[in-house]
Amino acid sequence: MGFLAPTPPPVDVDEWKKLPHLERIKPLAQDWAVNGFGTPTAIYLLYVVKLIFFVFAGALLISAATPGLGGLGNVSDWWYQPIVFQKVVVWLILWEALGLGCGSMPLTFRFLPPIGGPLYWLRPGTMRLPPWPDKVPGTRGTARTLVDVALYAGVLGSAVFLLFSDGEAAAGASAGRLDPVAVGVLIGFIALLGLRDKVAFLATRPEVYVPFLVIFLFPLHNMIVAAQFVSIPLSPIAIAADHTQADDLGVVVDLPLHIGHRPIEHAEARECHRHRRRRDSHLRRDIADIFDPGGRAVRKRHIENMSVPAGSGCGTRERDGAQTGQDDRNRFAHQASSNSGSEANNFIGGT
Repeated sequence: MGFLAPTPPPVDVDEWKKLPHLERIKPLAQDWAVNGFGTPTAIYLLYVVKLIFFVFAGALLISAATPGLGGLGNVSDWWYQPIVFQKVVVWLILWEALGLGCGSMPLTFRFLPPIGGPLYWLRPGTMRLPPWPDKVPGTRGTARTLVDVALYAGVLGSAVFLLFSDGEAAAGASAGRLDPVAVGVLIGFIALLGLRDKVAFLATRPEVYVPFLVIFLFPLHNMIVAAQFVSIPLSPIAIAADHTQADDLGVVVDLPLHIGHRPIEHAEARECHRHRRRRDSHLRRDIADIFDPGGRAVRKRHIENMSVPAGSGCGTRERDGAQTGQDDRNRFAHQASSNSGSEANNFIGGT
């Protein structure tokens, strides 16, 4: 693996293109398990640079925008101030909402541009996922409207306002505290956004930061102790939420679906998604039958509706892939029935 050049797949591309569909997948899947997509070392360096920028930009912004704190040279005199802790939480919310957190840059398949978030959450007509469209009035539909854009912009705007706001006078804190009313506005925007689009809502990491925002509404002398009690149970919740978002929403959270170079409209996205799920479900059942370890007679399924209708938005690649998969299933079905499945099992086992 080079510093700038990625590690290529361990195949001869010209010969690899001549192989059947499943035989093309095997070496790539094995290489992916060991090397990922061959990430150059420079990519990891970019993440280090991003983390350094995240820390210093946050510290500089908080110190410069808060009267009574002082500069970065005097950080030892003000790092423990309550308003610093409050603004750090707001900075984290803004960072995540802008798509700059863990779901950004090439390791999450975001190259140019390296983020998602505002590039389509601020654009009407893109896809959204309401959590309870049948139960919450006014949330039906999957097309993003100006209301959704306004709510997301409200989250960003209220977070920026809190970062640049002066401290409200508070006993025992020389720099004061954030205005509880402004904090409540941010909580309100996040809550309303969650009712309209659970993906943009989860991007703000509400399971971690909203409890802290709620704490900021109460008297200052209890804030630090309350935050410590909240942090203890939040650790496993945050870890579980990371896995849930990565498994269920990872593609949607920060990565818009594309056909060519244009975003898929919400109706096309749903159609492609239904087609892929139906195709993958049939493929799994076929493989289970073809490679049956008991050597029983293989039941050949004739899968209908596997090809994508022209003009559906999924493109010719999907139609070609479906036809290639059907050809491979037929070939391996014949091979398994003539050889009692032994060669097929060897293929799966890698021997």
